[in-house]
Amino acid sequence: MTTTDTISASLLLQITGKETLGTDDHPGGSSTNDRTLAHNAFNASATFSATSTPTGQRIVEIEITLGAGTTTIDLTSAPKSAGRTEDLTGFKAVAGLLTAPRTNSGDVTVAPGASNPYPLFGTGNSVAVPAGRTMAFGDTEQANLAAVSSSAKTIDVSGTSGDILRLMLVMGESA
Repeated sequence: MTTTDTISASLLLQITGKETLGTDDHPGGSSTNDRTLAHNAFNASATFSATSTPTGQRIVEIEITLGAGTTTIDLTSAPKSAGRTEDLTGFKAVAGLLTAPRTNSGDVTVAPGASNPYPLFGTGNSVAVPAGRTMAFGDTEQANLAAVSSSAKTIDVSGTSGDILRLMLVMGESA
């Protein structure tokens, strides 16, 4: 009997801040409460599963220790937990997390591959992840990236030899 893996993933991109204005900035505020502003208008959240929109059906976690030159990730044979690989053909990235440890020497650049590029951040776009930085992205509505295919399957990672990038991707079906 064959079973199918199922996943559930949650995305929460949140910054919640509070600012208390001085009496010069808000002379009509008679108390500290009257002069306090909450900042949380742009927070985003989503839950991904086989039945969500967009769907979330595969998760891959990849830790890359850079060597000399560029390291290429092939999403048709992506590293997966428990020593497995995953063919993500037909799926597209709906959420991701990129972490460069603070012990890195400098930025780690994540870009569409030189051959059969997968546009993780849009066609031709790359992202530099500085040492000590974690960056996240997610689709809270239907994802519009291309699905992984034979012509859109590679991501290139470059930086200083010995530096590390941790990449987690939640992949969902094409709409």
